[in-house]
Amino acid sequence: MQNDDNQERSPVDVEDVDVDAALDELRAEEHRRLLRTGVLSLVILAVLGFVAWWMVTNTDTLFRPNIKVEAGEEEVLAVTNDPVCRGIIDEVTLMAEEYQARERFMEDHVLGADPKSVDQVRETATAFRSRHRSVAERVDSAVLRERSFRRQLNDWFGFMDNEFRILEEMADRQLKLLRDEDVPEPQGLWTDMPALRDRVLLTIDDNFQSFRVWHQVGLHPCGPAPEGVEPWVPSEKVKK
Repeated sequence: MQNDDNQERSPVDVEDVDVDAALDELRAEEHRRLLRTGVLSLVILAVLGFVAWWMVTNTDTLFRPNIKVEAGEEEVLAVTNDPVCRGIIDEVTLMAEEYQARERFMEDHVLGADPKSVDQVRETATAFRSRHRSVAERVDSAVLRERSFRRQLNDWFGFMDNEFRILEEMADRQLKLLRDEDVPEPQGLWTDMPALRDRVLLTIDDNFQSFRVWHQVGLHPCGPAPEGVEPWVPSEKVKK
């Protein structure tokens, strides 16, 4: 996958964007999200029931110190410390935090009346697309515990590119309207821009949450560092 977003862009140059395909993917992703929510709810109920049973049956030992915990964490790290895979997770986690900090601004201004603010939203969406593409290029080099994880990662990055592509186009259309430039007559989802904005922002947020669940629940997706490669170690921020 080539990262051509690093090239200089004109303020409204999004003519190469296949927005219709991105909108189709948005509808499909919303359907998948509903299915994930239902399945996750059942899993959570089952886990809560098991935890409650376990706490009742292990009351005597529940609060005793476990001297094996630290050793167990080191064992897990030793088999999940591929630096490329771990680096992808760190980068996406950072982007999720930055998205949360910018989400309200994008929501408030992507359809706003201030061209400067609308352009900032467009630039933010473009920057997120570029960063996601850059990180996605590392997926093929990552050591993963399961073959299916690579496809899941590639699919996830594709979904995120679609959502930020729609945001980028939305801001571009708004800029053209503010500049009294011609824009195509809105059709389909574009006839209700506030609703489309909310759907896109919700999907982006849900995708970041799904990524967090993907690498925190169950077996860790990363494999061990290849021989001769310096393994990943937690940053000071993570250690604290």
